[in-house]
Amino acid sequence: MGALKFRKFYLFFILAMVGIAVGATSIYVLYNAHTDEELERLSQFAKNQARLFEAVSEFDSRQSPDFPGGSLNATKGQFEEAFKKLRGFGDSGELILGIPNGDRFDLILSNKHSGLEKISISASKAGLMQRAVSGQSGSAIALDYRGEKALAAFEPIRGLNYGIVIKVDIKEHRKPFVQAGVFSLSIGLIIILTGGLFFFKETEFLITSIENKNASLEEIIKSRVLAIEEDKKTTEMLKSIAEIANFEKQFDTAIEKSLKVFCNYLDWEIGHIYKIDHSKRILISKNIWHLETPEKFSSFKKAVEEKDLGIDEGLVGKVVSSQKMIWVEDINKENIFGAPENNGPEIITGMAFPITLQKKSVGILEFYSTKRINIRPELKDVAENIGNLLGQVFERQQQDQIKTEFISIVAHELRTPLTSIRGYSELLMIKSDANVDEKEEFLGYINKEAIALTETINDLLDISRIESNQGFLLSKKSHSIKETFEDNIEVFQGVSKNHKFTLTLDVFCGDWLIDKDKMRQVLNNIYSNAIKYSPKGGLIETFVSDSEQSVVVSIKDQGIGMSSEDLDKIFVKFYRVDSSNTSINGTGLGANIMKYLIEAHGGKIIINSELGKGTEVVFNIPKESCSSA
Repeated sequence: MGALKFRKFYLFFILAMVGIAVGATSIYVLYNAHTDEELERLSQFAKNQARLFEAVSEFDSRQSPDFPGGSLNATKGQFEEAFKKLRGFGDSGELILGIPNGDRFDLILSNKHSGLEKISISASKAGLMQRAVSGQSGSAIALDYRGEKALAAFEPIRGLNYGIVIKVDIKEHRKPFVQAGVFSLSIGLIIILTGGLFFFKETEFLITSIENKNASLEEIIKSRVLAIEEDKKTTEMLKSIAEIANFEKQFDTAIEKSLKVFCNYLDWEIGHIYKIDHSKRILISKNIWHLETPEKFSSFKKAVEEKDLGIDEGLVGKVVSSQKMIWVEDINKENIFGAPENNGPEIITGMAFPITLQKKSVGILEFYSTKRINIRPELKDVAENIGNLLGQVFERQQQDQIKTEFISIVAHELRTPLTSIRGYSELLMIKSDANVDEKEEFLGYINKEAIALTETINDLLDISRIESNQGFLLSKKSHSIKETFEDNIEVFQGVSKNHKFTLTLDVFCGDWLIDKDKMRQVLNNIYSNAIKYSPKGGLIETFVSDSEQSVVVSIKDQGIGMSSEDLDKIFVKFYRVDSSNTSINGTGLGANIMKYLIEAHGGKIIINSELGKGTEVVFNIPKESCSSA
């Protein structure tokens, strides 16, 4: 406050000095300009008078040669008469005619006050007159015959050896400018003082406004500094959780460590996770916690672990529905989000966000505090990033689990036919008395298992090609649509007597452009799965129709069907529906390979299924060439 007031007075002083300086400078410039003009005027007047006197002298020399004392006396007489009538310039202006007289000068003066006056001065006091008599002309600010400073012009009168000096005292010349300066200074001071009063009055308001804005700016700076510190903490937290997500293999361990990091950085007292079972529509409370004070929150922990929640219950249920972070500053006011009842400390604030995998929630992280924690909207993106990072850990663990199961499945799928082949081949070797029918039976079993073994190995080779981006080279040719399906249905109808196959054709095209072997592989996979997952038999229907741009195929069974969770993962490599049922063979690669082959033909495939009601596989193949059926 004091510094601002000092600056205010200092600024006013500077403005006053600038005003005075500008005024003084203006007067000074005007004075110099007027001086130049006055000297020019005096010089011009001196020249005019000198030329006039020269003309009079020349006239007298011709017309008055007999004048007493000669024509020069006649000229002097006329000069004196003229000087009597001249009254000079202003109060101090004089017209001076100088006549050399030895080491002195005789001067004839004409001024306002005394009219004609004659004096004699020494040459030392007649500086400008000496210059005029010597033939020079010009103007200057110099001392006159009295020793006073004056503006003067000097001019010679040629032919007479006389000189003319016209002068005005410098005091008289300066007087109006001095008066104007005093007047301007007085008016200026009055204006400055008056303006100063308004200035101080207005600047008082401005100072108050500046102080308020300064205080507001300081608050903004403080808040920005705090925000930068918070951003730094958030960045460090994300870095820590990213390292956990990148290097931790076990999902539960990654969650436990991430809960600790998140709570420590953001001052949450409680951190916990629910896993989501979409098929049962429940939230399963996991025994994975971060508790700032375990004893303090033991009753809360117990209340949470006593029961699972419905998929739309509580704060975590709302997160499942919204798929985004939800923050409740006061749980007691918004009891629809209420935390579980407990006999421990009162929970005030709650927050939760989803762990996501391929845009689907697989778990919910929830956080609680006994303190009121204000909503921080900027954490929305942070929570989303953390949810995605932890979703990647969940995915890696799933893939590791699937690969482990795959190794077990492949080992089983390879060992089973190999065991049969070995057993029947040993029987052939040791049973020398086997008849032809027995040998054919044994060889049939060996051939069947060899085919199964070949199919398994082919699946592995196919997925290897897909993984290495080598892909398949399709050899597409025109083939009959009807024969394509009838050939495959005939094979599988012979394999299973418990299933009835039907084929319905409603197509304009009689042929389609396909790789026959690859399409047989697709249909073999669909029909074999329809049989495997319909253990009680039933109808397997095939419908073939066409749209404007493609041939559409739908194959339905009446088998055990799939849950929505299984359906979401059906094209994931190594994933097997109901993998716990070892009586159903398969590597978990068929659907993935089938999808790749359909897409290689330029088509698309979808699978619809409902648990207990069967499965429908629908795919389309573009009409690259088409002939009527």
